[in-house]
Amino acid sequence: MASNLVVSILQGDDGCLWFATAGGVSRYDGQLFQTLTRQDGLVSNHIRSMVRDREGRIWFSTNSGVTRYRLPRATPPPVFVDAVIADRRYAAETELTIPSSAGLVVFEFHGVSFKDLVYSEQSATLNLIVARDIRDEQIDELETRFRERTRKLSETYRQLQEAQSQLISELEKELQTAHDMQMALMPKAPPRIKGFDIAGRCIPATHVGGDFFQYFHRDSGIAITIADVTGHAMEAAIPVVMFDGILDSQMNIEGNLEDLLARLNSAAYRKLCRRCLVCFPMGELDLGSCTLRLSNAGCPYPYHFRALTGEVTEVQVDAYRCLSSRGSPRYGIRCAGNPIIRRRPDRFLFGRCDRGRS
Repeated sequence: MASNLVVSILQGDDGCLWFATAGGVSRYDGQLFQTLTRQDGLVSNHIRSMVRDREGRIWFSTNSGVTRYRLPRATPPPVFVDAVIADRRYAAETELTIPSSAGLVVFEFHGVSFKDLVYSEQSATLNLIVARDIRDEQIDELETRFRERTRKLSETYRQLQEAQSQLISELEKELQTAHDMQMALMPKAPPRIKGFDIAGRCIPATHVGGDFFQYFHRDSGIAITIADVTGHAMEAAIPVVMFDGILDSQMNIEGNLEDLLARLNSAAYRKLCRRCLVCFPMGELDLGSCTLRLSNAGCPYPYHFRALTGEVTEVQVDAYRCLSSRGSPRYGIRCAGNPIIRRRPDRFLFGRCDRGRS
């Protein structure tokens, strides 16, 4: 529509509607609007009225004069396709083949002005064939191979994850079994001795470690032993099991602390690897005299709480060398002060390490 301001409507012989507006004349054929303006020959775009004469001609009255419109002959206007633009520019042909990768296709054409308001019954034609591009086939093949490779990698990754999960589960079970075995080396409950409170606990930093403690009944009382094997986890867990067997066999042999430590060192040196050392503090409680004799092989000094004074001091038992040392070192023995008074008993704490605690 030339303008929204319509001043007159007229129906032509062909049934089309003509609209006189303030912007020109518009013709509607039931499908689309076509407009005539001054550029097409009107005296003015401001149409006042319209009249059809006996010959079918239409007269337009404007502010500047009158314009007569004669219907054209029913001759289709010629239309020509000049070129097709796809992946490149193709000259006009009756048949044309373009690759499927071209995407957008543009047609260039020319023809007589359509302002004669007559449609062409025969349009310009071009047989256009869209062929599959060989590059598309190569891309499809690469995509197929890529998807298949991705599927295989995903399947392999899933299998690796399952195998890893299974392996971790098995290792955790084995480590838990090793943990339970190591914990079984230690007493489940402390010995009950009238007048004395004895307690011990071992907390490994990981599932297993190189620490343990044990109590042994002696003729004169009870022996308290702690062992800390160098290394961590399984590296230390196996040697500590071996040392437990060495200690158990040597404790069955009666003798003083000096001889016991010498035998332990000699046996550990023979059985354990050269880089494996054992820190080994030991206390021997004489129930008859109520005295505690201490020996230390490579561990920090134990603590002594003096009940009479309330003081906490370190019992300086020289550490000497760890067990499993080469040669025949002599290990010192020290008596921990005066006899322990049972009314106000002293307390001793010994056997510390960095990662696990004994």
